[in-house]
Amino acid sequence: MALLLKEFSAKKKEALVFEFLPGKLHALEFEPIIEKLNQKQIILLVQTGGLIIARISEKKVHLFRSGKIIVKGTKTLAEAKKILEKFLEIIN
Repeated sequence: MALLLKEFSAKKKEALVFEFLPGKLHALEFEPIIEKLNQKQIILLVQTGGLIIARISEKKVHLFRSGKIIVKGTKTLAEAKKILEKFLEIIN
């Protein structure tokens, strides 16, 4: 199942942290996502049953099994969306 940027609503959580909520909750299969990230040589900082944390362009991207995504390390929503877009291109 592809996650599309236009399906997410964005919210600033705190300084340098943006949360992106999908329009509907998912039950993502992490194995294919991890495989795609590894193929692109993306650094995976955390891999658990419910969370993947990857480093994209020196920013941390947290992907939850529900489809919620948190981007850390960006100052603006526009920058966070660029990181998210890059991440979604890799995993879709």
